[in-house]
Amino acid sequence: MNQLESEEEKKEEEKKVEEKKEEETKQEEKKVEEPKQEEKKEEEKKEEEKKEEEKKEEEKKEEEKKEEEKKEEEKKEEEKKEETPESKEEKIEKLMAKGGLKESQINTKFTCVTSETTPLSSIEDGKITIDSPLKVEASSIFSKSYTTYQVKLSEINSTVRRRFSDFDWLQQILNHLYLGNIIPILSKKNIGDRFSDEFLHTRIDDMTLFLQYIIQDPLLKSSQIVYDFFTIEKDSEFNSKKSTYDKTKKPTNLLQIKSLSGSEKSIVNPDCEAFITKIKFNSDFMISLLNNICDKYDGICEAMKTITNNMKEIAEFYENISKNEFGLPKDIINAFKNLDNHTKDWNELLKNQSNLLSKSRTYLKFLRRELTSIREFYQKVELQKANYYKAEEKLQVKKQSLFDKKETSMSRWEIKMDKNVDQNRLKTDKEYAFMKMLPKDTESVYQSKLIYGYYIYRIIIQFKMIRGHMGKTILELFNEYFNKQKGLLETFNKGILDNCSFFEETLKNYNVYESLSTDVKIE
Repeated sequence: MNQLESEEEKKEEEKKVEEKKEEETKQEEKKVEEPKQEEKKEEEKKEEEKKEEEKKEEEKKEEEKKEEEKKEEEKKEEEKKEETPESKEEKIEKLMAKGGLKESQINTKFTCVTSETTPLSSIEDGKITIDSPLKVEASSIFSKSYTTYQVKLSEINSTVRRRFSDFDWLQQILNHLYLGNIIPILSKKNIGDRFSDEFLHTRIDDMTLFLQYIIQDPLLKSSQIVYDFFTIEKDSEFNSKKSTYDKTKKPTNLLQIKSLSGSEKSIVNPDCEAFITKIKFNSDFMISLLNNICDKYDGICEAMKTITNNMKEIAEFYENISKNEFGLPKDIINAFKNLDNHTKDWNELLKNQSNLLSKSRTYLKFLRRELTSIREFYQKVELQKANYYKAEEKLQVKKQSLFDKKETSMSRWEIKMDKNVDQNRLKTDKEYAFMKMLPKDTESVYQSKLIYGYYIYRIIIQFKMIRGHMGKTILELFNEYFNKQKGLLETFNKGILDNCSFFEETLKNYNVYESLSTDVKIE
């Protein structure tokens, strides 16, 4: 019993020793861990202090920046109060300094040449008449025969004769001298006999549309060239004038172009640029449609020509029967005479309808050339735009390079140093430096953009004019077409009614056996 108790006490004692050792081990670990915890807390504290310092530094910098901005704003306000009203050149310089004109907009007027005025200038709605084509035989084996036409404008008391090459010359000289105007080209396609009635009528219609277009343009109709075209009667005098005009130099800058008021407009903004792109798209679409329509008209006109030729042969057949009689009864002979007259009337109706269709076709082809001219003018606008962007980009690169090397390159800035130039500011203020440096190059780039803006303005004005001209011409064309159709059909219908009465009456009184009694007696 005592031995058992002793063993238990011994185990209990060992357990206590173990527990004590564990406690001591924990105490040792705790002593080791505590410094580490302290170090970690110390590091966290330092990190927090560092962040606080950075935040304060940032706030300080922000305050300094705001203070600088405030001072700069105050400085600008003072300069604004002190400075005199800006000249045009100073405005241009500022535009260039603020990132270039590419990002700016223009809506300005500039001075140019005031156009001459003639008696045609005041004409509101002139009527062109071209007729009486006259063939002029070749004077030698080295020359060709040609046709002259009588040309008259209703509002002036003058009639002249002109050949097609005179019209072609007028188109080219106007296109050469009036850079902001769209001048449609004339059709030069010669197919078949150029002295045939069909060809001459088509050419007359085409030249009439061309001159009608010219006298509806306020600037072109005021030209002395156009006035001379309508009024100089002698060929020798007119040819001399042509030679003089041919020596006139093409305008090379905005100051040399002509306008009725002596000033023109230049406009560049996103809306206008988007609008002229839309003009190009619509023109391309319309040209595509007109190509198809004109092909259809060509087919119809060719078919009408075949029909009228066949109708002519049928009429000749009826005419031969009515003339030779072939032993036919009188009533039958009269019937063929009526058929002959009716077929001729019908053929005349078809010929006139064919002429009206041909006139419509001529107008549609002229309209296609008008739209083609718009597309070509758009290409001129795009070319000027590319020239301007290229020049501006080159200028900005050059200015940046000079500014970056300001310590050694200021002598090449081309700045006239006077009291209006702050030399200290040139080195620190990039915008100010860009505004002042390279004044000639800056002005050149600005002029390039003015030309671009002028072309934008002119293509919009010309498109609106062509659209108005197109609407009026279409209405006049269809009005003429349906009025002529009405007259032709009234005449044709009257002939049909007369023939109906004739055949009804003849059929009612016709006796087959009585008609046989006129033949040779066989009894």
